[in-house]
Amino acid sequence: MSLYYKLAMILDKKLFLIGLLTLVILISIVFSNVETFEDNGEPIPILNLVLYSSDGGGPYDRMQKMTREYYKKFSFVKTYYYCFKSDLEKDFDLQDDILYVKGDESFIPGILKKTIDAFEYFKNEIPKYKYVVRSNISTIIRFDLLEKDLRKNAVKYGCALCWNMEYNKNKKALPENTIIFSSGTAIIFSPDVIMNIINNKDKIDMGKIDDASIGEFVQNEMPEVEMQPVLKNTTNYGFHFVPNLDEDKEKIKDLIKDNKIIFFRNHNGNRELDANQMHIIIEVLNEGAPTYE
Repeated sequence: MSLYYKLAMILDKKLFLIGLLTLVILISIVFSNVETFEDNGEPIPILNLVLYSSDGGGPYDRMQKMTREYYKKFSFVKTYYYCFKSDLEKDFDLQDDILYVKGDESFIPGILKKTIDAFEYFKNEIPKYKYVVRSNISTIIRFDLLEKDLRKNAVKYGCALCWNMEYNKNKKALPENTIIFSSGTAIIFSPDVIMNIINNKDKIDMGKIDDASIGEFVQNEMPEVEMQPVLKNTTNYGFHFVPNLDEDKEKIKDLIKDNKIIFFRNHNGNRELDANQMHIIIEVLNEGAPTYE
């Protein structure tokens, strides 16, 4: 005879039923008070950490200023830019929305180091958000579309430009020295993945570029986490390289008519051109770009 029935026989039947009913009520109260970001219909909160170079000069500063103003239109997004500053007297200095990190700019290990440092600096703020996006200064993100997609398709480690994703379901077939990773143009994290990175930063390979090294960490240390693309049913997962459109506003309008583009990556080898086209893209988006359901 099971323990359940033994207890039922020992206890007074009425008391048993009252106790059981009380337990059900308590469980209902607990679950009804669990905080969710979706139930109240409000947009889910997103922390946007933007990789920025203090050595970039003119066009990079323009990119920072124009994206700063554009991202302000999304009330559910908090954006910080982060970069190295070699003459900093302390480890960090947050001035408005720019986090300066003591150090010198470099490709490897610089980008990865300042990214992990930025994660660590904001570690007490990260749990307040549903997602953290690590983007870069020359990528424009339509957070209105991204938020809608993340609301429907939750991710822990998300990508738009996704490398080696064909091995997601069969990691045993992954060729040696091959990494499944999200391009650094836009890496989407749940807070628990970010906190795992912070707490185990000593396990991250500083000899690789940042996005590949982070992907390798997730692959090896969090094998249960599968990289997931946004806009799963589209060809490029909402990602688009913006070509040289001769700074032509009408051509850019035609590009933006594709309402499945969330990430506009600007990298034509000419940063002045990129900055000029970014200005037009943001101008068109602010005029009222199409949305999707």
